[in-house]
Amino acid sequence: MTNPQDRYGTRRGMSRGRKIGLAVVGLAILGGVAGYIGWEQSHPAIQGTVLKFTAQTDSVAVTFEVDKAADKTASCTLEALDTRGSVVGSVAVQIPAGRGTNVMSYTLSTTSQANTVEVSSCTITS
Repeated sequence: MTNPQDRYGTRRGMSRGRKIGLAVVGLAILGGVAGYIGWEQSHPAIQGTVLKFTAQTDSVAVTFEVDKAADKTASCTLEALDTRGSVVGSVAVQIPAGRGTNVMSYTLSTTSQANTVEVSSCTITS
């Protein structure tokens, strides 16, 4: 009976150079994908920032700024939080097209006095 290695030869794996080459290509692709995702996250198409707010026992007056493409409309969600971080008020505010930077004022009703206000999210609507 013949040995299969004698008939078909010994099985060889990839050479060391090929393994290193594939590892370098894989790391380059992974780095490119991570870089692209990081770039997209750090340069969003829309961004909202609270400039100032004044809290009362049942409402909070908020002035916030939204940066977006001038020809797009958007919707931004404002959230008022109490001292424990619980949401005591929330509203979606529509941002019109026409300007890239919009400074908006809105009075948000709350269930108790707010400690802080944040623009929790903004999305382009058209």
